[in-house]
Amino acid sequence: MEQMLALRNDFTSGQERPGLIERIVERQQQVVEALSHVDPFYRYVVEIRTGNVGALTEQHFLADANGASLVHYVQTSDEQYATIRVVPLSAESSWLRPIGGKLSLTPAPDSEHAAALKEFLDYGIRIDSMPGQLIEVTDPTGLSEAGDGLFSIVPVFEESNMPPLELQVRAPEVGVVLRLPLVDVEAANAPRGDGFSMTAKDASGTLTFSFKTRTDGDLRQETFNFRTHPCVGKYPGDVLPAIRFLSLMDGKNEVTLAIRGGRPILRPLAGENETRNQAARLIDFLEDLVLIQEHTHVVVVIPDFETLTEEERAAVGAVAKMLRGEKAEGRWNTFTTDGIDAGDPMFSEPAHITVVVEEPMSLTLEGTDIELDAWMRTVNSGIPDTHSLDEDGNLIVSIAEGTLISEMIEPPSDANAALDAGSK
Repeated sequence: MEQMLALRNDFTSGQERPGLIERIVERQQQVVEALSHVDPFYRYVVEIRTGNVGALTEQHFLADANGASLVHYVQTSDEQYATIRVVPLSAESSWLRPIGGKLSLTPAPDSEHAAALKEFLDYGIRIDSMPGQLIEVTDPTGLSEAGDGLFSIVPVFEESNMPPLELQVRAPEVGVVLRLPLVDVEAANAPRGDGFSMTAKDASGTLTFSFKTRTDGDLRQETFNFRTHPCVGKYPGDVLPAIRFLSLMDGKNEVTLAIRGGRPILRPLAGENETRNQAARLIDFLEDLVLIQEHTHVVVVIPDFETLTEEERAAVGAVAKMLRGEKAEGRWNTFTTDGIDAGDPMFSEPAHITVVVEEPMSLTLEGTDIELDAWMRTVNSGIPDTHSLDEDGNLIVSIAEGTLISEMIEPPSDANAALDAGSK
């Protein structure tokens, strides 16, 4: 409050007084300018933000680190924290008045931390929350202090330094059979030796690709790794390229990293992915969903396969078959009606019956009703077997030797008229 009163006293009665926000901003600017005048090598950018430092993501850290020599975070309250970015005023600032120190990391032998430290030293792969000690701090700003803590080392990489990349699958005696564009490319050099590592992913985030290489004695080691991520809730068309890529990794085809649309930049490697067979089975289902999306305004996403019923999966395949002009066949087990009496002769003298139904094409997927812009005809055939009444008095008839054949048909003229009217 004293600071706010001091600001207010800077204005005479004849001057227009700024609002509260303007006074706060001006006061903060005065503090920043005072810090910058004290230090001729660095500029200080101070921000008060809402949130918790412990909840910050890597993207936050990398954004704050861009152009800064040091970033310091202080949790000022349960709801706010301060960010102090120390930005060099010139290219010479970092060596005229360096900010540095020594970090001691001593993980237990054969531990996960020890393996992570070796990956960092050999390939430049990031370290996350490793116990260590900061010693011999050289920080003229006074923001850093020596002591124990958990340390993360994240290589800062500019994706613009890399050309657009893709993964290529090459079949023997055929050549390139699939190209998978890569995004979010990150690369790092090892702090010692000639090690190098790179990670990237496909546009849908379904597949993460990692590559690392280093010289070990007289041998050059190169390793490809692929990791899949859940695709539930994603758009089928976005995920399909990554699933097709996995299905082609059969141990015979070769995979290489290449300039997008161009030549390989690494030698091809052959390998078989353990998810290949599962990916191959998934392709047909995703293609069915893509086709269904073309005939409905309802957004179709990939369902959760752990909760998806066999009936729902069969319905997707049947609807897609009809949309392709094929016939879908299945079992006719029961039907419900209020137009047949329980004493109808067909129950005392069973005979083969046929029921033809023409209706708009639709299906239900994870509780969502999806209506399509197509009509279908279903021919049901079978022998009435047993019957019972439901709670509403409708007759439920079970069918023996029942079959059904469904196909897409031209919609009735009145349906076309209704569709035209609805689109106006």
